[in-house]
Amino acid sequence: VLCRTGDEANAAVRSGRMAAFLSVEGADLLDCKVENLYTAVDWGVRLLNPVWNNANALSGSCAEEPDRGLSVQGRDFIREMERLGVYADVSHLRRTSSGVKSSLPQCQVMNSNYFENLALTHKAARDNVMCLDYNDR
Repeated sequence: VLCRTGDEANAAVRSGRMAAFLSVEGADLLDCKVENLYTAVDWGVRLLNPVWNNANALSGSCAEEPDRGLSVQGRDFIREMERLGVYADVSHLRRTSSGVKSSLPQCQVMNSNYFENLALTHKAARDNVMCLDYNDR
């Protein structure tokens, strides 16, 4: 069942069905533009990785430019995601460069690759392991 809210996901699971959320892996698909984020939200997107393996205008990634953190544009983009109820999937940001926790303490974040990263030995991937949600709001 395609879900847009946690309540819809819970209802799907209670009824024995699988719950699914639309996600965008890399804001490059949206040209890193907030106005395109609005369209994605209208389509039902509720999870979004600011970057995938390639760095973009929002941030460096764990694979490319890993020491470049979120740009001002990236922080503004994630703030708008928060306002719209879209979770930031931080799985391709390095923990040390993401700036999500320190600069956006109210931001809803998740890591879709958490368990995969535990098995990886590449330092950028190991640094990428983050909590599913920050509870220090």
